[in-house]
Amino acid sequence: QTSSFQRWRRRYFKLKGRKLYYSKDAKSDVFEEIELRDLTIAELSNKNLHNCFQVTTAYRKLSLAAESRREMEEWLTALKAAAANTYYEGMDQVHALLSGQHNWYQTSHARPAYCNICREALGGVTSHGYSCEVCKFKCHKKCAPKTLNNCKWTTLASVGKDIIEEDDGNLAMPHQ
Repeated sequence: QTSSFQRWRRRYFKLKGRKLYYSKDAKSDVFEEIELRDLTIAELSNKNLHNCFQVTTAYRKLSLAAESRREMEEWLTALKAAAANTYYEGMDQVHALLSGQHNWYQTSHARPAYCNICREALGGVTSHGYSCEVCKFKCHKKCAPKTLNNCKWTTLASVGKDIIEEDDGNLAMPHQ
């Protein structure tokens, strides 16, 4: 999505290592490169289009839309894995859930709320911040890269000694 006119344009993406590449057409050999350092990913709600998410790095901000919810979730998992320096194909869903990374979504706050990082007030209805859908951690967009990967209910440490390995090798965990 372009920032000046808010129109969607189709782009083609590749993810290699800790870099995201994109071009204007599928057959292009020339790609723009985005370093995924200080990456923040958040789901967006858009009245006109579903399956939207925002990728924010130290130097770029991209608003992206996937064809389906499943495709969006695959991209979110892959981008989080790339940012955490883990290899996507080897990352299963349980590992992704227990990585400790926050699951951000963009939100506005009707009543006073404060950033859990800088402790300053989050803006009102017109100003957006991020909130973790799992642990409800709240922060400014600019503070999100400073958060630790310690989401309260998505870390293996939060499960502790209650984790049980079944005979077939699968892990069973109590509901939190």
